[in-house]
Amino acid sequence: MTYKFTDEMRRKNRHVHFNEKTIKNPKLFSGLIFSSSSQFKEVMTWYKKLNDKDLVIKTISKNHTNRVASKKRRLIKSSWLAKILIDWFRLLPDMFLKVLKVVVVKKFGLMITDHQARKVREKAMKTIEGDHNEQYNMIFDYIEELKKTHPGSTVFAEWDVSLEDGNAGIFKKIYVCLRPLIDGFKVGGRKSIGLDGCHTKGVYKMQILSVVALDPNNGWWPLCWTVVEKENKKT
Repeated sequence: MTYKFTDEMRRKNRHVHFNEKTIKNPKLFSGLIFSSSSQFKEVMTWYKKLNDKDLVIKTISKNHTNRVASKKRRLIKSSWLAKILIDWFRLLPDMFLKVLKVVVVKKFGLMITDHQARKVREKAMKTIEGDHNEQYNMIFDYIEELKKTHPGSTVFAEWDVSLEDGNAGIFKKIYVCLRPLIDGFKVGGRKSIGLDGCHTKGVYKMQILSVVALDPNNGWWPLCWTVVEKENKKT
C-alpha cells in the first residue's frame, strides 16, 4: 500500500519529532522525524500489526540527521560542562564515561560522545587536582598561622624530599595539637580518651586520625588530630 498525504498534513506537520508515547498507536505523516533507525523500525512494526498493511517508502536519504540536536551538541563545550559538573567529580572522581553521559542526558537533555565525555572528565579533574595542589602548597603558611594565633600549640608536617626533579616534595602527614584544647580538657574534661579515624575522599586517599575526649556535658572534645597515608604503629 502507498500511503497518501494531503497538502494540509504536509503543511501542518512539517519536521515534527515522533512522540515515543504514541509508539503503540503511531500516526504517520510526511516530515515526521525519528530519533534513530531502530525507532523507525519499531514504529513500522507496530503500524503493520495495527493496520495489517505495508508502507511503501518512495525516497530515503541516508544522511538524515537531527539538525537542531546536532547544533546544540556543537554548542556544548567540554570546558563549560566540566565547570558545571565540577561538584559531581569532587564526589565521584572515578566516574565512568557511561555514567557521565547519563548525567548529561538527565541534566541537559543532550547526548555526548565518548570523546567529549573523556575531555570533560580530564578538564574537571585537572581543575580539582590543581586546587588540591594549591592547598597543599599553603600548608607551611597554615602551620605558621596556627602557631601564631595559638601559642604553645604543637603543629608540624612531614614531606618526602627525596625527589631529584626539583620539586618541593610529596606531602606525607601533618599533626595538629592546639594548646587551648589541651588547657580546656585539663580544666573540665572527663577522664576518658578515645582514638577515632576515617578515610578521606577525593583525589588524594589518606586517613584522618584523631584523639577525642568528653566534656562535662558528655560531648566530644577534640584533643589533637593528624592526617597520614595509612594507619599503622608508626603513625
